[in-house]
Amino acid sequence: MPWASRGFFLKVGMGMTLVRNWVYDGSGVQPPVRSKALGLGYGAGWVFRPHARAGLQVLGTQHVAALGDFQTATGPVENVVGNFWSVGAAVVIR
Repeated sequence: MPWASRGFFLKVGMGMTLVRNWVYDGSGVQPPVRSKALGLGYGAGWVFRPHARAGLQVLGTQHVAALGDFQTATGPVENVVGNFWSVGAAVVIR
């Protein structure tokens, strides 16, 4: 990677997502939503090193989860996908 020596990095990960919605509809007919899904996260960041032993890292990541089909009061909703972004910063100590 051309910018690796300058602190640029990419990150990718995948795993299992567990979804639990504990909100009931009040009638007791609809159970809470519970689902397992495949989760994927990918992002990029930059490490700034003003000193050899400490530095600052900034990164952004998008997280996506294929949640499957949900049953609602009006009928099924097929192929639900959850998606969110996260942006962060960290102090790096080596």
